[in-house]
Amino acid sequence: MKILFPAALLFLLCFSIEAEAALRIVAFAYPPFRISSSAGIDNEIFAESCRAAVLPEMLIEMYPPSRARSIFENDPAAVFLSTDAIYRTLSARQVAMFVCRPLKVFQYHLKSRFPGGEPKRAADFRGKTMGFYAADSEAGKAYTDRGCSVIPVNDNRFLYRMLLAGRFDLMISVDLAADLEFAKLNPQWRSVIGVSAAPVYSGSHGLLYHRDNHELASFVARYAKGYDLIVKNGTYAAILAKYSGKMHVSGAAAGH
Repeated sequence: MKILFPAALLFLLCFSIEAEAALRIVAFAYPPFRISSSAGIDNEIFAESCRAAVLPEMLIEMYPPSRARSIFENDPAAVFLSTDAIYRTLSARQVAMFVCRPLKVFQYHLKSRFPGGEPKRAADFRGKTMGFYAADSEAGKAYTDRGCSVIPVNDNRFLYRMLLAGRFDLMISVDLAADLEFAKLNPQWRSVIGVSAAPVYSGSHGLLYHRDNHELASFVARYAKGYDLIVKNGTYAAILAKYSGKMHVSGAAAGH
């Protein structure tokens, strides 16, 4: 028994490592959250959580949005770094989400198209055009109901350039992403673009995974412990500060 027990333990450890190695982590670029395989708020939080949980280092595969989603939907061993907006478009019976980080979505409008200020009433939206990330179908419907003509954009990085160019009248975006992208395009962007005083809705970033994959469930359970550790030891806050300097840890509690 003294010989067999360590051998059995080694077998289980090797099996666990092989199972984790078979997992795929996919994402699409969405600065400053997901910039490259090793850069961006979400990607760095993922890497540090894995490290804290003593999970094997895993490459985050970066693809165009539609490709990343297709890989996730068709590969039961894939984990998708994404948002609850994407999660809501998938079958809750087949896909689960581990919530990592809150986000706030604001409305952005061309000031020249809304001389009365921030559009709020139904009459303000009637006849206007609204650009939105095509994967967030709920947002598009909400503005259609207000009387807007909606323009879906398959790559959310184009939204900012299109609004500045006057291709539509307003759009919605996570505030950190908008601040970063608009500033790249026009350092004086706030002189031409107005921002809603309050978020139009709140959401979350996290890990999407297939419910019926037991290896994935085990991986997420270990990942959750690592995530809790980096929240407690300050690593989480340091990553946010690195990209924004103004965000904090409130609302960081993890969950499913």
